[in-house]
Amino acid sequence: MSKALESNFILKIMRASRSIYRIIFILLFTISIYLVMMSGIALFGFVTKTAVGWRGWILRRWAKGMAWIVGMKIKTIGTPPKPPFYLVSNHVGYMDVIAYLTKLPCIFVSRGDLKKWPVIGFFAWSVNTLFISRKHKKDVIRINKLIEKAMTNQEGLVVFPEGGTTNGASISPFKPPLLEYPAKKELPVSYASVTYKTPQTEKPAHLAVCWWGQAPFFTHFFQLFGMPEFEATIIFGETKIQDNDRKTLAKKLWKAIHQQFIPVVQ
Repeated sequence: MSKALESNFILKIMRASRSIYRIIFILLFTISIYLVMMSGIALFGFVTKTAVGWRGWILRRWAKGMAWIVGMKIKTIGTPPKPPFYLVSNHVGYMDVIAYLTKLPCIFVSRGDLKKWPVIGFFAWSVNTLFISRKHKKDVIRINKLIEKAMTNQEGLVVFPEGGTTNGASISPFKPPLLEYPAKKELPVSYASVTYKTPQTEKPAHLAVCWWGQAPFFTHFFQLFGMPEFEATIIFGETKIQDNDRKTLAKKLWKAIHQQFIPVVQ
């Protein structure tokens, strides 16, 4: 075996080993955090305000732990909003959730099929993620009622109105239905953009970090967790955007995020 082949083989073994121990660590860490969180909620007697505050505090610790485990360094520009807030962002993959949770006490609106995923779906459901069906347009009515309840409980809400993830080359047009609530209430909407960067010796971020297209989930995160480290940058808008028409609001938010967005694909 040549030295080049031997070196490549050793590198693959190291990456696979790193992925395996990180996945094991993540599972143990997540189970521990979940038990602590549920114990606290039970202790507080499910009092809404106290339970929401406790859950948010625990989730932030979980996200910071997750970021440390997988080697994600997070840089922020601008000031994160304080609850209650309605924040709109672009979406390039599942690591967006971790990145935002390290900086914001919030819940998310997510794709409906995520609820059926083993382990991940149950955890997402238990932390009050709002699941929306992409196949049934009328499901937006149900989600908007849940959004109103979350805002009434003084929670922060993060919405990805592109309707799916992208490779980060650009931002897809925003779908207006999830902006029905802030438009109807004339609620000022916060916005932010997220982007990623990998070391020069690794695959570019749009292939290694962004999860889009037909990439198998397990294969993607196994390869991602094998990287030594990568960087996430969140840019929070300094203003809020308001409009009583959801389509106009969607266009205004898209324009504001597009102006500050740093493309993942360079």
